Amino acid sequence: MPALSTPPPHRDTPPLPSTPPTTPDPAAPPGSWGWTPTQRRALATLLALLLIFLIIETLHRPARISAPQSDPHPLRLPPLLDPNTAPEADLA
Repeated sequence: MPALSTPPPHRDTPPLPSTPPTTPDPAAPPGSWGWTPTQRRALATLLALLLIFLIIETLHRPARISAPQSDPHPLRLPPLLDPNTAPEADLA
């Protein structure tokens, strides 16, 4: 059975070339965060379509809260207890 060869140590490998820092696109106006005018136009169109869709949905199916029904037996809360002076049986 042949002996397994070990890989060469990492110090023998040549160093990777450093990549130059990226420079901003000179054609992009300041404050565009790297978006091209075409990309900004497409994003604005998609957002406008989404907004129009949501407005139409709201107009067709508005959410309304009906008048609450009066309950003949409203929920009654127990009286408040002071935990510093209440007996242990009441706190349980």
